[in-house]
Amino acid sequence: IDVIRAWLGPMVPTLVTGGIVLVFVIFMLLQREDLRDRLIRLVSRGGNITVTTQALDEVGSRVSRYLLMQLVINTTYGESLAIGLSVIGVPNAILWGSLGVVLRFIPYAGAIIAGGFPIVLSMAVAEGWTFFLTTVGFVVVLELFVNNVLEVWLYSRGSGLSTVAVLVALVFWTWLWGLPGLLLATPMTACLVVAGRYVPQLALLNVMLGDEPVLAPPMRLYQRLLAGDTDEAAEIAESFAMQHSFEAMCDELLIPVLRMAEADFEAGTLQPMKLERAHQTIREMAADFAEQHAPLATPRDTAP
Repeated sequence: IDVIRAWLGPMVPTLVTGGIVLVFVIFMLLQREDLRDRLIRLVSRGGNITVTTQALDEVGSRVSRYLLMQLVINTTYGESLAIGLSVIGVPNAILWGSLGVVLRFIPYAGAIIAGGFPIVLSMAVAEGWTFFLTTVGFVVVLELFVNNVLEVWLYSRGSGLSTVAVLVALVFWTWLWGLPGLLLATPMTACLVVAGRYVPQLALLNVMLGDEPVLAPPMRLYQRLLAGDTDEAAEIAESFAMQHSFEAMCDELLIPVLRMAEADFEAGTLQPMKLERAHQTIREMAADFAEQHAPLATPRDTAP
């Protein structure tokens, strides 16, 4: 009894909390329609149910994409782990790959456990250091690639968050709530970004954390011209020209930039020297792109 009490004593608070969470989840699922209607009524300001419904649908879509991306990443990791261990010669490679798919749903700790099993097994069955070091190197390289490349790229694309926002969310929510915060970091931040799109007071969150461009091409080009960065300004213009015709580039990019410069000059916020510099740069861009888009002259056919 003393041994059982010593083992189960520290686990009682965790088990109680888990039981409470389970009860709440069950009753929330049973009453999901009523809770949904109450949430819509609470959030809808002035009876604007359309905006609230769109926001809730977008939140559900982003969280669903995030969970789908997590499943894709874990499955890719498990398959790669199984194939790599089979090539190296580690016993039961399919088993370790399957465990990797399941265990990686546990942030950080799951990846360590999933990679630790084959490493310990290779150390036990290896006759020399080559087999063991090869297994360790493969697991470490796979983990680094999945954690630093695949997860950041797919999570940001699937959740509607920028790459930096995903990293900031992981650090912030983990610092705030610990392991539960680590599990809920991306879904919670995605909800905040959606709220920023529909609630004007929270627009800062959508601007800082979202993955959508916040500056139109003319504003980006004009800002770079004001900063004196002609190289990046040329890159913006070239990127726009690759997707549009020369006429569209003049109408939708260069002329709006000139209008913004003239408006700032008339308002007294732009110096005449910078205005002239902007005019000169726009003229040079127009001349260069006009030459690039000019139709090629075809030689007149002559008889042999």
